[in-house]
Amino acid sequence: MSTEVSSSGTQRPENVGGSPPTKRKILIISLEKESYTDEMYAQLYRALRKNATVTEVTHARSAKRALSSTPRPYAVLVSDAAITDSKHSALLTQLIKYARSGGRVVIGMQFSNHFPLDEAATFFRKWELEWEHGSYHRTTFRLNPAGVPPPLSADALFPTFSMKALHIKNAPRECAVANESPGRVHAGGPGDILAMSAT
Repeated sequence: MSTEVSSSGTQRPENVGGSPPTKRKILIISLEKESYTDEMYAQLYRALRKNATVTEVTHARSAKRALSSTPRPYAVLVSDAAITDSKHSALLTQLIKYARSGGRVVIGMQFSNHFPLDEAATFFRKWELEWEHGSYHRTTFRLNPAGVPPPLSADALFPTFSMKALHIKNAPRECAVANESPGRVHAGGPGDILAMSAT
């Protein structure tokens, strides 16, 4: 394969034959998808489909198969709390294994709506996280002044936004996308249950 040098001096593979660059593969796991999800999260779905090849699965068997596919997904978005149910423990184990081997997992959308708070610590321990649930309320957030975690870019995000979300305790500051106020951390994904455009 030949390479070309960009104007910045970095090398990149040459686009042989004029074929478009391959889009990253995103898997959305929606085991308890609500009837209103597509409409409520239309902006998110459009943005993902514009920039990636998106597969959404609504059955655990399909999710397991997709996690095992080659090439494996670049990232997985878990859109609801079904993976916390014991009947999906095998899928949760596979999802954690995927994350531990370098995969990216985002838990958001309607997840916090049905997340069993009394099982939060146990759920997070399975991921080897010392996180606990905090309160669940709407407030104004500001981007982490220490910077947002990669690969996110602060330039692509609103500096402040209002969001109703499950707050997370004990998350390291470097994991925070946004803070409610000094000393409180929100380790976030697309977690606003109302799907406001800024979130």
